This record gives sequence, structure tokens and C-alpha cells, in this order.
Amino acid sequence: MTSFQHYKCQKLICTDFVAISTDVICNWGKKRSPNTVPTPEGRRPHDDVEQWREAAHTAAAAAAATANEAVPSSATTEQQEARPDDERAPKDHTGCECKPKVVMLPELLRAASHGDLQRLRVLLGVLHDDESPAPTTTTTTTSQDDDAVVLEVYRSAPLLPPPSTTAGEGEDEGTLSLLEGTTFQGDSALHVVASSGDDGDFLKSARLIYGKARHLLEATNNNGDTPLHCAARAGNVKMVTHLLELAGGDGAGDQRKKLILRKKNHQHETVLHEAVRLGNKDLIDKLMTEDPELARHPSNGATSPLYLAVILPNPQVAMQLHGYDKMLSYSGPDGQNVLHAAVLRQRGT
Repeated sequence: MTSFQHYKCQKLICTDFVAISTDVICNWGKKRSPNTVPTPEGRRPHDDVEQWREAAHTAAAAAAATANEAVPSSATTEQQEARPDDERAPKDHTGCECKPKVVMLPELLRAASHGDLQRLRVLLGVLHDDESPAPTTTTTTTSQDDDAVVLEVYRSAPLLPPPSTTAGEGEDEGTLSLLEGTTFQGDSALHVVASSGDDGDFLKSARLIYGKARHLLEATNNNGDTPLHCAARAGNVKMVTHLLELAGGDGAGDQRKKLILRKKNHQHETVLHEAVRLGNKDLIDKLMTEDPELARHPSNGATSPLYLAVILPNPQVAMQLHGYDKMLSYSGPDGQNVLHAAVLRQRGT
């Protein structure tokens, strides 16, 4: 029996019980002899019955209302029961369902996932680098026969959503609201591009999106991942290099690079953890060259990159990390360290 059927049975039983009780009380009151119950002067014998009847009907109405409040709508319940787990909204690290505040435009998602640079330019209203925006022109033609006026209007860019009032410095308000949309996993358009490809069009697409919404480089999804996490997880070394170049531009220098490189997701893992998990030596070299102290994070009881390399096991990666920084973190989960990981691997557990 489903939860909806259970609640429905409870409602019917409660309502029927109150209705039967009402009939019993009323019939009993009709059969009573007026002489069996002493009544005050001016009071009819059936006055008490009328009060009982009114009270019984009130109780029945209250019970029905309570049952209705407890029972969800049949459509909602059936949809939830028939809805498979993989179609439900994803959950964050706290177990709560995550729903985007603004859903990404499907056409934008398609263009970002395929690296369709031309389509992205159309959606974001950006022309080629060697093109200059053409102003909107209007041509008026007047017919001498019937004095009809024909207007031909040409636009250089498509119409965009209303501008957002939260645009930051250097960001185009006309397209920022379009790029605020995310997937149900919380991925922005830059997350999607970073994880989808590594060739020239994907790199140009990342630069295009970054130029319109630079804050997306530090934006995180429901798992706490930045676009750099996503690029490293996919093994896109060129994309990682490109995103780091964008982070160091505009006079930001190495400080912004380090902040992004050391940013941890909800599993307390940096982008270096993703490179270690893949065993990608080229990617590890790139990350450790940009930040030679990156392997020191985290150091507060979470899994360090060295611990991860030992437990996998991947001794060559462990030696590679140690070669870059002799002061790297030995930390592991649950109070463990790298020595615990080595013993566990030796025992085969």
C-alpha cells in the first residue's frame, strides 16, 4: 500500500466513524422519553440532542480537514513514487536537493558542451575579433503609387535577456544574466566548457565566457568544484593552462592563481588531487610549477595529495610530489598519515 492510499484509508475511516457516531446519538435522542430526563423550566428535552448533533458535525468537519491537510495531492505523490532516482534533483554535500536559482538556457548548454564558438558568439552578442559592431540601420522606402512606407531593420546582434543589476566591473550587463544560469549540478557555462574539451575552439570559448563574466572562474558548483577542478578531472591540460593564464591576467599576478589553485571543494580537495588521481604527470608538473607549495594543502586532517598517491598506489607520483616540495603535507583522513597509508597498502586492505 502506498503512502497516499494509507492516508486515504485513514481519512475514510475517521470520517465514517464520526458519521456513525452522529447517527447513533441523534437516533438515541429521538427515542428518549421526555419523562426520563428532568428538564429545567422553559427547556425542551431535545435541546441537548441538538447540541450533540451540532458538536458531532463540527468534529466530523474538523477531522476531514485534518485528514486533507495530511494527505498530499495525488498527482504529486504519484509523480514522486514513479520518479526514478536519477531524474530527481541532485543533492549537495549536506544531503539537500540542489535546484539552480536560474536554469541555464538549453541552447547555451549545448553550445558550451560542444565548443560551438560561433553559436556562443551569437548568443552572447560578440563578433569576431576583426569585426566591429555595426549600428542598427533603418532603411525607409516610400512607394509613389500608394504612399506605403516599408521599413527594413538590420541588427548586428541578437536580442538578449534584460541586463542584470549585479554585474561586476569589466562585465557586460547585457549578457551577464544569461551566464548566471547553471545546470542542476550547479555548473556554469565555464564549468561545462572546461570539462568538455581541450582544443582551440574550447579554449576560445572559455576566453569568450570569461570576458563576459570573469567571476565564473572562482564560481563553484554543488560539489564545490571550480572550472579548474572540472578541467583537471577531465585531464584537459591545455584548458588548465589556459584558465590559469586567464586568472593571472588583468594585473592579478600570481596571487589570484594561488587562490584558485588552493581552493578546496566539499571533499577538501584541490585541483592537484584530481591530477594525482589521474596519475597525469604533465598536469602535476604544470600545477606544481605554478605553485610549488600546492602539495601542502590540505594539512588539517584531510586527505593530502601525497596520501592519495600512496593509497592508490602510485609511487612514481608520490616521488614526483616529494621532489617538488620536501615540506609537503603527510595528512590523511581520520587522524592517519602517509605511513598508515603505506601499511594499509602493504597489507592489501
